[in-house]
Amino acid sequence: MIDKNGKLFGKINIIDLLIILIVIAALILVATKMFTPAEKGEEADTAKVVITYAATDAPTGAGKSVSVGDPVYEDTTNVRLGTVTSVEVEEAYEYAAGPDGEPVKLPLVGMEFVTITTEVEASVTDDGVFVNGRLYPVGATRTIHFGKSVIYIRIADISPAA
Repeated sequence: MIDKNGKLFGKINIIDLLIILIVIAALILVATKMFTPAEKGEEADTAKVVITYAATDAPTGAGKSVSVGDPVYEDTTNVRLGTVTSVEVEEAYEYAAGPDGEPVKLPLVGMEFVTITTEVEASVTDDGVFVNGRLYPVGATRTIHFGKSVIYIRIADISPAA
């Protein structure tokens, strides 16, 4: 099968064959990723859900420029994520050890805590909610447009709308 020159059947080098097989395997992997159907759940029935977002390090003023009724979009995909239903803003702080070893609450300059609640039509699954075929699970962080503000924020809760 392999001759003295390292060729298989006297025609192809064994190393060339291995490279060709690796390239074919890579093409098959890419093709299956590209042509695999979208995740289940996007075809499920939709319902109104409440998504609560929380940011512990939003820039000062970001939360105050968000208003009830503002549209909500994901930054990178431009997926519409409903409208803002409530906004809570408070001074950001952290705890550090004081001189006596007891925790001391210190303000974080230039930051604020922001909690934003939105309502959106979505498909609810065990993994989170699907909006326009994109999964949004609790704990995920995204860059979201809330009206005039753009905030890097975490999905804190998802619940059915009342």
